[in-house]
Amino acid sequence: MPMHGRSMVDPLRRALRPGIAVGMALGLLGCATVGPEMQSPEVDLPQAYDAPVPAPFSGDEAAAAARRWWTSFRDPTLSALVEEALKANLDVRVAASRVREARATARGVDAGTGPSVTATGEAIGTAAQESGGDDGDDDGESGGTVTGILDAEWEIDLFGGLQRRREAAEAAAARQAVLRREVQRTIAAEVARTYIELRAAERRRALLEQSLDLQVRTLRLVQQRVESGLARRLDAIQAQAQVDQLRADVGPLSTEVRRRRNALAVLLGVAPGELDPLLIRQDDAGIPQTQAGGAVGAPAELLRRRPDVQAAELQIAVATAEVGVATAELYPSLSLPGRLSVGTADLFTGSPVATALARLSLLVEFPLFDGGQREAELTAAEERLRQAALTYRQTVLRAIQDVESAMVGYRGTRDRLNALVAAVDANRSAFEQSRALYREGLTSFLDVLDSQRQLNTSRQELAQARRDLALETVNLYSALGGLPMAQAPKATR
Repeated sequence: MPMHGRSMVDPLRRALRPGIAVGMALGLLGCATVGPEMQSPEVDLPQAYDAPVPAPFSGDEAAAAARRWWTSFRDPTLSALVEEALKANLDVRVAASRVREARATARGVDAGTGPSVTATGEAIGTAAQESGGDDGDDDGESGGTVTGILDAEWEIDLFGGLQRRREAAEAAAARQAVLRREVQRTIAAEVARTYIELRAAERRRALLEQSLDLQVRTLRLVQQRVESGLARRLDAIQAQAQVDQLRADVGPLSTEVRRRRNALAVLLGVAPGELDPLLIRQDDAGIPQTQAGGAVGAPAELLRRRPDVQAAELQIAVATAEVGVATAELYPSLSLPGRLSVGTADLFTGSPVATALARLSLLVEFPLFDGGQREAELTAAEERLRQAALTYRQTVLRAIQDVESAMVGYRGTRDRLNALVAAVDANRSAFEQSRALYREGLTSFLDVLDSQRQLNTSRQELAQARRDLALETVNLYSALGGLPMAQAPKATR
């Protein structure tokens, strides 16, 4: 019995001693890592944008994408909607779940690079019975064994394949985090656009109702003149037709208002109609317009702002690491499987006997012949890396195109807005003069109808221009990055 304790330890110690030496030697060899290192493609970028930078966005203040751009509209309802959508939108929540999934996958890959240990246990009981003599007395013996086994295995990262696998998982997790910001950028812009469309439809409907009220007063004036014999009945018929036309135009705008409210509800992850108490307002506050701009910056700065560009770069990191994984498959793999078995026999006889058995081995696998499967997988991984590099270049070019197009659109819409303001003033003056002349019998009613129609049209176009300018502002902010700057994840190298 005194020797049983030593017998449980010595075999394990003798087995581990050469294994420790082998592990230290292999640890030195494990410094080699096959496969290419991460390198972002070089993209020729202009020093400045080709389109003229709009005045509000050409100052020295902080970049537009580095702050919460929607607050520049100074509309509390818009700010509340965007803030809530960035958290509650279902696409944003799905993107957040993908981030958690990718991070869990990365933790699993990292855990898989270390040793793994499993334990099993077994208990067996035995009984024997013997009959002897006429007295019927039985003489039996019973016994049993309990065995516990620990199996361990550790794959040595001899050529860096496991390290590359870990790099790919970490880069994929970082990419999902950036893609979440890309979804938020898109959703924030979509909420702002839908809200602007809603307020624009409400504004156009209010203008149409004002025009309808004005036309009704004109109709009454014409009817009075017809009754007095100062005007033809045809004038009254034409005035009535104009009233009916304006009433017909109110319906589609009311429908558009309803649709925009429903769209905002879905963007915030609620059922249509739930946002009506927040969206319905009694006063006509008009279409929200920005009160301040921000510096556009240089095209090179755009690469640090746009989440889609960052995601494209991280995809290169993923593809690069996967090339290293595929390359490592061409080389031998080495692992250290081991087993420790501890047992106790004759458990029920009162005379237990303990035994221990330890085994540590070295397993080397050489890829001899696979019909070219590993080579094909490496070629496929290299092609995915080339695709990722080309996608990165395309994403950069599209980002610059977005900014250029948004600046051109903003400048053109602003110039049109200024011209329409003057046109509305001129048409209003023309209508007032034609109506005054009609009262005096100095002009025909057709001149009154024509001047009023032009006034209604120019007011509607002015409302559309204000809407377009607000939308172009959203497009420019979104093209520049669209969200408060977050530290860009570094590509795994």
